[in-house]
Amino acid sequence: MENVGESKDLQGQKAPFSLNRKFASFVIAISVIGILLSGTAIWKQKSDQMVWRKGALIGKIAMSQNQLISLVREEKLTAFWAGPKANTFYTLDASSPNRTVIRYVTTVGGKTSILGASRQIATYKSEKAYTDSIIAATQAGNIGFRNSDGAVVFYAPNRLTNVYMAMPKLRYQIEIYDPIKGQALSLAAITGQISEVSKWQ
Repeated sequence: MENVGESKDLQGQKAPFSLNRKFASFVIAISVIGILLSGTAIWKQKSDQMVWRKGALIGKIAMSQNQLISLVREEKLTAFWAGPKANTFYTLDASSPNRTVIRYVTTVGGKTSILGASRQIATYKSEKAYTDSIIAATQAGNIGFRNSDGAVVFYAPNRLTNVYMAMPKLRYQIEIYDPIKGQALSLAAITGQISEVSKWQ
């Protein structure tokens, strides 16, 4: 009889559950939620970065000087430019194989330059860039010369907004476009004006 009574008393008791265990479970739950939220935030950040990079590489995003240089270096691209310009952002189009185009997007008085009204520098990869440029420079209808860097420069006198050049021992031909007549020619003629973006200090 005593054993049966003891058994009834045990059945009537509640199983112990300490506050410490409840608190620990709460902390674990919060930690898991925090990890999930953190993981989601990191994933979104990486996703946003991928979207930004994709747009930047096809000329859809105007970048600062530092962003342009970093992107060119990270993507291991060969792209030439005329250096930084005040009040200017830059776009980079590397969507075509063996070609990059840097466009200067100038903002003055709250107005932004539009395509065709801004400086653009294209870089074309070619195994015979220097030799082909020498041939083009001597063709009838073109004017050509070598600048003090040894680069071959040529252009058509009726298209002074577009000037082409190629440097010795480099497999790239560079096209300089500037809507202001004479500017492209000045950039090609003056020593050191045209240089690789990735080597800019």
